[in-house]
Amino acid sequence: MNRAFGWLPLIIMGGLEVVTCVAGSEWHQEKGFRWAELPPPKEGKTGFKLLSPKETGINFTNTLELRAGEANRVLFNGSGVAVGDYNNDGLPDIYFCSLNGRNALYQNLGGMRFKEVTDQSGIVCSNQYCRGAVFADVNGDGFLDLLVATTGNGVLCFLNDTHGKFSDATTTAGTATRYGSVTLALADVDGNGTLDLYVANNRTDDIRDRGQVELRMVNGQLTVPPALKDRLVVVNGKVLEYGEPSSLYLNDGHGHFSAVSWTNGAFLDEEGRALSGPPLDWGLTATFRDINGDGHPDLYVCNDYWTPDRIWLNDGHGHVRAEP
Repeated sequence: MNRAFGWLPLIIMGGLEVVTCVAGSEWHQEKGFRWAELPPPKEGKTGFKLLSPKETGINFTNTLELRAGEANRVLFNGSGVAVGDYNNDGLPDIYFCSLNGRNALYQNLGGMRFKEVTDQSGIVCSNQYCRGAVFADVNGDGFLDLLVATTGNGVLCFLNDTHGKFSDATTTAGTATRYGSVTLALADVDGNGTLDLYVANNRTDDIRDRGQVELRMVNGQLTVPPALKDRLVVVNGKVLEYGEPSSLYLNDGHGHFSAVSWTNGAFLDEEGRALSGPPLDWGLTATFRDINGDGHPDLYVCNDYWTPDRIWLNDGHGHVRAEP
């Protein structure tokens, strides 16, 4: 069974401060995860202790040049971080995304000490606007691989060779697109034991940053030129911009993903009819949960601006239906 460790939305703008539990704990191993109770200490106070970058060894800064942000406002949404045990030593490691072309992988040495191992890991994301990441075993070999969401190149896929080295398998994974990907959610959508992937896409850029867009008046009505019909819409005299279509990918179990069509009947509207086109939403984040308790992972998507949030209920047989 494949494993995944979730995407944590966090904007890192300075050296990371790591928190650790004060109370002692006993770990209980389960299939694919472990847990521990956190009883309050008899003396002192409950809570967390703040550890400085000097103590942890993590000194990561995600910076964005003001000029770059003002030229493309979608970048101001920041970047994320993924946590997972990529080398199977029982300690969770940390991967940071950045907007300045310098992501970082930190290996957990134990005792809340970390060491940057980006260069030797083989994970190269130079000259990319990286937005989110998730550790997940996408090829079922028992080791966590890494997926990275980017602005303009979709999702990068790095496969773990089981020895702490990663190789760029984006082309064979089939997850590269021209979209501005933000969040990644994984679950076994079709019940075949593999981790499938939903990518929440936002936009690569905001048309308002172009400075000027020419619209037309036709019979006294403001209209959108054909070249922008999939980008702008006029509602009650107000010009609104669409987001980009998000993507659902099915995994063959070997880390190869196939995009699910929005219009072939896999996605159904509230009335159970096949969609005529993909929702053009400003995707922000997404998560799989069994909302209705039928044993199948459903999908909740949170969108920005004027596009609504969406709930897709999964019937476990290759169809998801929009919930009103």
